[in-house]
Amino acid sequence: MALWGGRQLLAAVVEDDTSGARAVLTVASDKRVRVFRFSFTPDADIAGDVSYLVGATQIHRVSTPKAGSEYGFDIIPHYYLGALGEDVTINFPTGGNAQINLAYELQGA
Repeated sequence: MALWGGRQLLAAVVEDDTSGARAVLTVASDKRVRVFRFSFTPDADIAGDVSYLVGATQIHRVSTPKAGSEYGFDIIPHYYLGALGEDVTINFPTGGNAQINLAYELQGA
């Protein structure tokens, strides 16, 4: 957990090596997620676009990321608010290991 401007944010760190959509956070049907920061660091170069999604909505995209660099966004104190029950995912065009980081809050209905 981190504290920003009096807010206690939760953190999710995922390491994965599959291609396609990777679940970063599963949100209960009676909750909404507030995404403040979302990033990833690939272990190898990635050919193509990597998309950050809340539900089916793309909230950020990175083209052809390179190994060892961190890619993402940090919009604190602002945030992206998902609809009820929308999960947070990241979509990779190819396989390869990456560390994925998320700073978020959950909000009731």
